[in-house]
Amino acid sequence: MLPQLGHIEALTAPWKLFQRSTNSLRTGNFSFTLGSHRAISLSSSAGRDTFFTHPKLAFGQGYDVLFSPHESRPVTQYAQDEHDFLSTIKSMTTTERLSDGLQIMMSDINTTFNELGPAGTTRPFDSLYELVFQLTTCAFACREIGADPVVRKKALKHLKDFINNETPTAVLLPNLPSLPKARKALGALGLHSTMRRIITERKKSGRAKKDCIQPFIEMGKPDVQITTHLVSILDAGVISTGAIAPWILCQLGIDPDWMAKVRAEIAQLGAKYATNDDREASLAKQLLSVPLKAWETELPLMDLCVKETIRLHFQLPMMLRRNISGEDIEIPGDKEVIPKDAIVFFYPPAIMEDATVYSNPGVWDPSRFLVTRSEDKNKFGPHTFIGWGSGRHPCRGMRARDFTASLKL
Repeated sequence: MLPQLGHIEALTAPWKLFQRSTNSLRTGNFSFTLGSHRAISLSSSAGRDTFFTHPKLAFGQGYDVLFSPHESRPVTQYAQDEHDFLSTIKSMTTTERLSDGLQIMMSDINTTFNELGPAGTTRPFDSLYELVFQLTTCAFACREIGADPVVRKKALKHLKDFINNETPTAVLLPNLPSLPKARKALGALGLHSTMRRIITERKKSGRAKKDCIQPFIEMGKPDVQITTHLVSILDAGVISTGAIAPWILCQLGIDPDWMAKVRAEIAQLGAKYATNDDREASLAKQLLSVPLKAWETELPLMDLCVKETIRLHFQLPMMLRRNISGEDIEIPGDKEVIPKDAIVFFYPPAIMEDATVYSNPGVWDPSRFLVTRSEDKNKFGPHTFIGWGSGRHPCRGMRARDFTASLKL
């Protein structure tokens, strides 16, 4: 540990820090410093429940104090921004809006996979990520970006530069110039410039689009704030879904039993909703007639595959909150407290890879979530499956995420 930096492992090797620090502790909760900040890691059952349910452990401030130290906002502004963002997500994931986006997404998916040629081979961690970005921007986030291949390619590069250049040094020494910090700033500038052109054109033409940024334009939000919301939407809809979709294909590719089950389930879905003219058509064409509700409710085996892939492959290395209560928060039953203003860490692998909760946790096994096993609903209490979020902060875009993942597969 470097005195001025504190436990830099919390950012560079969080799982190692967790394992080393919890071994000899009664509850598994421990404290450390990170730069000038007091930090607490929670792992007990009571600590886990406190992390996900306490109203004074704030979501936004937990990330801002580390990753955007110069952009900290008043508590009332956090509340308003979160309300605006969640209201927009809610409006964009209604049945009507998702149904509107369904045909757009199906068309884009078929075009993408037809371009693979007869061999049907691809590099899924590249092609599916790009496809997710296209689907999310065109159907939900900002249609001008999604519909234009040149603009879309540039915007994706800007987004990657913005997201992938966060380093421990930049977090702990925010005033120190660095190349990754410059790339991150250029990514943000590129996204903002793209959005400003689109917003200006919409205002001039008077044409409105049914996407996530339109409500913010109508509210009169500043361009910078709209760009910030767009990045949040893309983070919610692209980063995670773009990561799990390739893993699902890879896992199915090496598991012939589950591959056969999922293929049969999808073929049955296509046949059930195929029109009379499409009875003998390709499965891809038959699936064009499947309604939204069926995609969401009639693929239970696919849902298991998505859930298990999230558990095994897409765990955030850490989740953050901040104690904004102005006083210490007691952890019920642990005889420990979360100091006021402390940053609070939770490490999802602590529960998602726990062999006492999940049998053979390193093995991809969707059947662990069948009703007959229900390993995520056991004696270890709530929040044993973190997935897209839990407690007071479940992912508000979960419906669109799972729906988009199912469409691609």
